[in-house]
Amino acid sequence: WNMVLQLLTAVRAIHRQGMACRGLTPVRVIICGRQRVRIASTGLAHILENNTSMPVRAQMQEDIANLGRLVLVFATMSLQAYHDVQTSVELIRNRFSSDLSNFITQCFRRDCNIHDLLVSSSHHLADHVDEWYSHSDALEEHLCKQLESERLARILIKLGLVNDRPEYGDAWSETGDRYVLKLFRDYVFHQTDDNGKPFLDMGHIIDSLNKLDNGSTERILLTSRDEKSLLVVSFADVQRCLEQAFSKLLPIHLQHAQLRHPGSLHSHAAMMYGYTPQM
Repeated sequence: WNMVLQLLTAVRAIHRQGMACRGLTPVRVIICGRQRVRIASTGLAHILENNTSMPVRAQMQEDIANLGRLVLVFATMSLQAYHDVQTSVELIRNRFSSDLSNFITQCFRRDCNIHDLLVSSSHHLADHVDEWYSHSDALEEHLCKQLESERLARILIKLGLVNDRPEYGDAWSETGDRYVLKLFRDYVFHQTDDNGKPFLDMGHIIDSLNKLDNGSTERILLTSRDEKSLLVVSFADVQRCLEQAFSKLLPIHLQHAQLRHPGSLHSHAAMMYGYTPQM
């Protein structure tokens, strides 16, 4: 029924535009991933045979009959069913549900239209709508997880790029905003227990990075390794220090990259680092 309903709704979309599929045959049906059904070359016959004398309503009726033939092909897994309709219908009646056989039989009635088929298959359509909504919810949940991972990855990359730049020596990491970031790195990744042993708390790391990304006003205590420096800062303060320190590095990178590869790199920088160049 999944494929049947997709073909049915596709034909309905075409008929709503006052057009017909014309030539709805198995060779024009493409089955993609997750049994997604698509109709190829729609409208091509209108271009090649624009002067046809057959009325549009008759063409729509032919589409419905061809739809029934396609369902026979899918059900029997045989292209012969497209031409040998009577034998295939008898086979469907003996092996499949009465709903499917009635649907196929209805397609070959002269007074049948696309709305009649929708009504007769409405309960199956409702079931599949529920499945499509569930699939959409699953995709949205997966997308949210991907976005969450991307946010944390961007924060980690920036922290890694800013902390301890050897080309600038100690003057870089021991002064200004970079010193705060150095202490914050120890606060997040280099925690120890009461005995001075490494304490690997994944929840603390993820929670701290999320608060940093959100610019939380929660205050934390940063301590230097020799315990001579104590700083009370908020995650928003650390976020501001990170952006300021990173903004000093990125323009230098873009300047040298522009010399090596002429062309605009600002869009790439904005995508990778969330950087907005100042005009």
